[in-house]
Amino acid sequence: MGRDIMDMNKDTFWKLIEGAKEQCGRDMAFMARWLEGRLLGMQPEQVLKFYAALSGYKEAANKYGLWTAAVLIKEDGCSDDRFIDFRTWLIAQGKEIYMAALENPDSLAGVGDPVPSHDR
Repeated sequence: MGRDIMDMNKDTFWKLIEGAKEQCGRDMAFMARWLEGRLLGMQPEQVLKFYAALSGYKEAANKYGLWTAAVLIKEDGCSDDRFIDFRTWLIAQGKEIYMAALENPDSLAGVGDPVPSHDR
């Protein structure tokens, strides 16, 4: 997947996320490298659309209830940077988990521990 993507839209975005999740499991660093490889094979316009979708989904998850969930999951607090990392982790879990968390942050119970933040 990469060169064969002609139009980046919401469905294509989530297919890329699911592909990364299938290939990389819970390894966020590997997932980022995997996605980077796919994005490098795309036209610049498609990469910009991917980035716009990612930014939009991160912003949509900038909600009080999700911040509270992040604090509970992290156990040792959640700074602004850690909450950005948390929202990226949430997107990386896939569309189903992401959408359920937007609807009800308690749905994240049992999903798993987010990627460690860079400030640890």
